[in-house]
Amino acid sequence: MSHVKPYGIHASERVQRKWIQMGFPRKQSNTYPDLCQCHKEWSYGGYYCPKCKSKSCELPTDCQVCGRTMVSSSHLARCYHHLFPVPGFDEINDEKNRNRWIGDCFSCHIELDTNEVVVVRCPECNQRFCVGCDQYIHESLHNCPGCLSLTL
Repeated sequence: MSHVKPYGIHASERVQRKWIQMGFPRKQSNTYPDLCQCHKEWSYGGYYCPKCKSKSCELPTDCQVCGRTMVSSSHLARCYHHLFPVPGFDEINDEKNRNRWIGDCFSCHIELDTNEVVVVRCPECNQRFCVGCDQYIHESLHNCPGCLSLTL
């Protein structure tokens, strides 16, 4: 009895996932032309599907033969912030914080006075930011500096 047998999970409680089949083809050049599946034209180079070996001219695309999504790693890295967006920050506007200085903005280090500027807080790391840094984080940076400092 040194180990406890875990309870089973009922089928209705299981997490349902939908996996996206992706391929990361390499660009290859040939000494002979072959047919591109996307434009139906002959060319000397292109991207070959890792599953069915059919050729496409450009990325990102779906393979015309097997339907697999073909992307380069740089395409995936550029769209990462759309897959995992920064959570919305909470505005600090309760009465006990009114008319008082509550520290500096974690990003730009300006003094935060709730009476003069809008102050927001990240729900993950609880760091405080001015509204200008909040806008920059969500529209351009796509990463919370406070959360990133916790992972170092």
